Amino acid sequence: MDAAHIEPFAESQNDDIEKRLALCKNAHWMFDEGLWSVRGDGRVVLAPQRFTENGPEGLRLQPYAWRLLQFAEAVTLRPRSEYFTHHRAFHGWP
Repeated sequence: MDAAHIEPFAESQNDDIEKRLALCKNAHWMFDEGLWSVRGDGRVVLAPQRFTENGPEGLRLQPYAWRLLQFAEAVTLRPRSEYFTHHRAFHGWP
């Protein structure tokens, strides 16, 4: 697992835990490239115009579109929606 910064650390110099997500390395890379993001309601959104998927179905990004982010029940600190808004703007999302 990686601790992915929702808002690039190099830009904000803010390492607040609410600005991070625990992601596998592939999901982290795709998030940093702006291939996917999260809406204010916590649903995953994709930027399909930026990529073409090939390979095993179990490794594709498309099945995650519109799913809610999942957190362990006991987790109380969660990313704030404004950080995802910044992430989408940073990557030129409409």
